[in-house]
Amino acid sequence: MFSLDVLFCHVDDFCKAFEAQWHRKLLNHGGIKRVRAKSLCLSEIMTIVNFFCRLIAYCHQPKKPSLQLESLLPPYL
Repeated sequence: MFSLDVLFCHVDDFCKAFEAQWHRKLLNHGGIKRVRAKSLCLSEIMTIVNFFCRLIAYCHQPKKPSLQLESLLPPYL
């Protein structure tokens, strides 16, 4: 069954590992001076974008089956 919670958990796990390494690398190379607070975290933004990209791809299918959110995600999610 489709769940935004499951999608968010996968994206959030990735972002936690990625952002830590990314910020370390940027700070070491002088790429950024400070990290500002944001209203949405990266994993929340990526989850929203991922969901809407899947929804748009679904809407552009030539033959649309009945709209079921389970069909928008791979079976392992």
